[in-house]
Amino acid sequence: MVVERKGVWGAAQDVPGLAALSNGGGTAAVNAVSCTAVGDCSAAGSWFAGSVQHGFVVDESHGIWGSAEEIPGLSLNYGGFPHPTFALSCAAPGDCAATGATDEGHGHGTGFIVDERGGVWGAARPIPGFASLNVGDDGGATAISCWAVGSCDAVGMYSDGSGSGAGLGFLVEERAGTWRSARAIPGLVGVVRGGYAEPTTISCDATGDCAAGGVDGGSANFLVDKVSGAWHDATAIRNGGGQTTEISCVAGDHCVVATDAYKPKETGEVASGPVLPRRG
Repeated sequence: MVVERKGVWGAAQDVPGLAALSNGGGTAAVNAVSCTAVGDCSAAGSWFAGSVQHGFVVDESHGIWGSAEEIPGLSLNYGGFPHPTFALSCAAPGDCAATGATDEGHGHGTGFIVDERGGVWGAARPIPGFASLNVGDDGGATAISCWAVGSCDAVGMYSDGSGSGAGLGFLVEERAGTWRSARAIPGLVGVVRGGYAEPTTISCDATGDCAAGGVDGGSANFLVDKVSGAWHDATAIRNGGGQTTEISCVAGDHCVVATDAYKPKETGEVASGPVLPRRG
């Protein structure tokens, strides 16, 4: 990890306590980080030991990083891939949520969520309702945004079982500390090409208005927004190639989206602009 203090970046440092967790062996990576105040951040990642990967979280409080701790109930990977998908967001110091996708081996994947409340991380558990969507047994969460304590929105992909590689996007919401059941992103079936759609990013402002986006099998971007608690239908962005890589919403009706745009010479460029007009 590398920490910036008063505009000056320090030297990279090992995650405290991670060597003890992993018995000094295997490989490890920090996959996600979120900061809510100066000197107050949380990070999540994984380490590989033998044939199984394990998840860890670590918190910084008032500028001091604590020791990494294993996420209870989470065996991430049996398939030998380097690192699983991880996403993390914090609404306040000590109040965060992490989610992601795990590889259970044999081409099967699933999603998980884990919450931190008052500085204490709970055990990982399945995303509510995800199993009923994920009949093809391959998918998981890819991005999360927490906008108030106990209130988060996350997105990801599930397999509908209709064919190899087929999958669509889902969303799942946490309200007052309780995760609701995952559901398909509205309107997405009508706009995707190539048999699947993968949400890659989500951002919510302080009021809970959100925007999410991703890429479909035809290399076209799609976007979907939530206003006053209601998700609108997804909209396709036909840009001739590329993918939505990041969205940031700051307040009210202002969001910015960054996308890859593949050019004839296969060079990439990043463009930004308003995501979608807010609809009341």
